[in-house]
Amino acid sequence: MGGEEMNEKEKKELALTEIVLIILAVIGLAAMVWFAWLKPGNQESAIDSYETCAQAGNPIQDSYPSVCVTPEGARFTNPNEKVTNPY
Repeated sequence: MGGEEMNEKEKKELALTEIVLIILAVIGLAAMVWFAWLKPGNQESAIDSYETCAQAGNPIQDSYPSVCVTPEGARFTNPNEKVTNPY
């Protein structure tokens, strides 16, 4: 006999391994979806001021007064930098 055939026990082990891998793949995909879409949405709702925007690591525009911008486009002006009218 040239090739060996798998016995019944080996077939069951292979099927179980495939099922476990599929389950792990589904769990991994669900975790990626949660981290990519759901978690940032919760963080965004917590950003309601210049301070919280800056603490979240969002970019600060180099202007006076400085402006923090979220990825969604919300803008928060630094309240500690006052613009005065020179006239």
